[in-house]
Amino acid sequence: METLEFTNYILNPHSLPFLIVGVVIIVLGVMILLENIKSSIHLAFYALSLSIAWSLIAQAIAYSTSSGELALFWYKILWVGAIFIAPSAYTFTVIVLGIPKTREQIILAYVTFVPFLFTIPGDLFVAAAGKYSWGYVPEGGYSTGCLFGFLCFLS
Repeated sequence: METLEFTNYILNPHSLPFLIVGVVIIVLGVMILLENIKSSIHLAFYALSLSIAWSLIAQAIAYSTSSGELALFWYKILWVGAIFIAPSAYTFTVIVLGIPKTREQIILAYVTFVPFLFTIPGDLFVAAAGKYSWGYVPEGGYSTGCLFGFLCFLS
């Protein structure tokens, strides 16, 4: 599998919305961050926009692959960003609302999602990529259900 070989990718019109929105979100995050790099609100917004853009851009690339093996690789990259959307959103919300004494809770929010990162390299999180007319779509493994159950429990 040659990940960086351009012949393994085909421009897919279904991937363009993901790519455009992902780029817009990361540009917005960088613009906000550069306004005041020392502001905790700006840093939290950037972390949130980075994790969202990471997922969207990886989704766009996965849709544009020409093989299931390569799409599976990009879906595993996607989940690295997607796992941290929830703790980043929590961090941004807590900082914007100005809730006191939440540093430990923010660290705990990130730490609770780290174990899911260890399931990504194997087949526990994303088992395969199925071919559809619009591109390859991930087929979740055992850990995907655990993550969604965990997210439901938190909400």
